[in-house]
Amino acid sequence: MSEISTVEIKNMLDDLENDNDFIELRKLYETPNCFIIMGNKRREEWHSNFVCWLLDPNENHGLGKFPLVKFLDLVESKCEELNIDKTDVENMEFETESSTYNKGRMDILGTSTSLTLVIENKIKAGENSKNKNGKPQSDVYFDYCEKEYKNSQRVYVLLKASSYTSLENKNFIHVTYQDLLDEVIKPVYEKCEELKLEDTKSVLKQYALDISNPFSYPQLAYANKDLSEKIYKKHEKIISKIRKTMDDVDRDKESVICKFFKKYKKYINNAVLMPLGKNAIIPRMYVKNLKGKDLTDYLIEYEYIIPGQTKLYYDRFGKTFIIWIDENCKFWAGYYEGKYDDSQEVNYIIKECDSLHRAAEDIENVAKYGTTNPEKKTNLGKSAYEMTLLKTGIKRAGEKTITIGDIPGIINKLNI
Repeated sequence: MSEISTVEIKNMLDDLENDNDFIELRKLYETPNCFIIMGNKRREEWHSNFVCWLLDPNENHGLGKFPLVKFLDLVESKCEELNIDKTDVENMEFETESSTYNKGRMDILGTSTSLTLVIENKIKAGENSKNKNGKPQSDVYFDYCEKEYKNSQRVYVLLKASSYTSLENKNFIHVTYQDLLDEVIKPVYEKCEELKLEDTKSVLKQYALDISNPFSYPQLAYANKDLSEKIYKKHEKIISKIRKTMDDVDRDKESVICKFFKKYKKYINNAVLMPLGKNAIIPRMYVKNLKGKDLTDYLIEYEYIIPGQTKLYYDRFGKTFIIWIDENCKFWAGYYEGKYDDSQEVNYIIKECDSLHRAAEDIENVAKYGTTNPEKKTNLGKSAYEMTLLKTGIKRAGEKTITIGDIPGIINKLNI
């Protein structure tokens, strides 16, 4: 295949930028949206309130039990042997943050005479909290409901953003936000059109755009896949050229392709490629030249590190040191006596450090000297590039655990 000339490249980029479908896609997310304007929209409580409103037959959306029945149908589809009793769901009452007698709060609880519905909502993190007896919260909720609602059918649901999120209690049926969008929100939206419920339809549209917003982290679902498909089919050649260019470590960062990708990378990756199941375009870099905040910022931006989920660990002094990055991108550190595989409980002694290096330095000093500020500090035994990543977004490359130093090879796989 002959090389594309600079003039051809510029024309193809102009065609993509001015394509009516690409313009429409951008307008969807550039139009004012009440949910996005409110900010802090990746808090679990925020989404729990919306889901609770949508499922509640007595709420003011005007749809009665229709959204709840669609949701229960979705849950049934995830478990072949499950047959949910829907005889009196129109009378189901909902609440958020439902107390379990000082043992925790369930995100969403729906109750009727014949059915109890428990929904645990996970946006960024998996199950971290345990009660004072070391019991996982999902077990606490399950045991509580099995006792308190023993006269009704109990259905337990984990509503999650990531397919990798799990709970200790295996009675929870897993439903993703993508499932919620495709199997509940979209049919409910169509029902609103049928019933001419314009206000509710507007709320649902804005919420669908919010959870699929390519600029939000995490992106909870992908919408407008038909539009993504049309854009990709028309512009596959130039998108492939962008991928090839960004895979070149020595690329000219002032070239028209690099400038175009910098301007539209969130749309290209998160609104065109990934909704179609294609790998995002990740710029190849001399990763080992990155240090400190530049390194962690890069790893977070391209989802090698998922805040609230990913852990880094390494061995030294016969111990395993574990560093966890929380949802606010702060570093927590602890250690385990022996080999660690993520099944053991870790006491995070060092909390909310601003850097990976500081967290590792402090926890090593605590392990060796019992204090973060000994007279003679230890030198760090492992560089960041030797640290192993657990629960990382690069599972999509087929890796279970990798070190930061493995990332250049992973980028090569993703950019194929």
